[in-house]
Amino acid sequence: MSSLAKQLELFQLQLFRYELPFILGIGIIGNFINIIIFGRRTLRKNMCSWYFICLAVAHLFLLTFSCLPRIISALTGFDLLGRSLTFCKFRAYAIGASLALARHFLCLIAIDRWLITSSSLETRNQSSPRITRRVIVGSFIFWSLFNIHVPIKYDIGRLGCSPPLGTSYELVYSIYNITASMVPMFIMSLFTILAVRNLRLRMRNRIQPQPITTGSGATPMTKSSNVTTQQLR
Repeated sequence: MSSLAKQLELFQLQLFRYELPFILGIGIIGNFINIIIFGRRTLRKNMCSWYFICLAVAHLFLLTFSCLPRIISALTGFDLLGRSLTFCKFRAYAIGASLALARHFLCLIAIDRWLITSSSLETRNQSSPRITRRVIVGSFIFWSLFNIHVPIKYDIGRLGCSPPLGTSYELVYSIYNITASMVPMFIMSLFTILAVRNLRLRMRNRIQPQPITTGSGATPMTKSSNVTTQQLR
């Protein structure tokens, strides 16, 4: 059993040394490219681009605080997480807040696509710069405050930097993590389906049969013509 544990520990160490730097590098480059692309003037007119930029920023924080300390520990043998309670609490808070923000902005992207594909002008107008700015600022404030319990409760124990074992907080935190993983998937799936439905309805309304009557008063004939019933503004 001890031999298996040593093998697993060695595998984890090799993973942190060689795999995590690659993941961190690719992730940082990819997210900076996303910020540059969606930050272009032509794309900034689309409110969804703002959410993509915020998503990339959240991913940058998540990658940095989750991967970089592990890489430093694997390369130098110095585990700051197990020695500094302050860093333990700050890292846990940064990961929790950035992960929640990343999931939140993914949901907002799906919701924005549903809004912009709606046939209702009033619904489409909800995707506006004024509303988007308020949503983004409110999102950062809400999740920053919501995760304040993490640095309060996290501690350095037998399993390292983690919630205190055998407490009610550990149970609540586990339930929260499961819920926070499942709810965003449901929201994204729901609004993606609704957006696809909106697109199909628009396509169906564009092509409608129009009657053509003959001069002799014969039975009307029909042909398909493009009729735009709703115009996106």
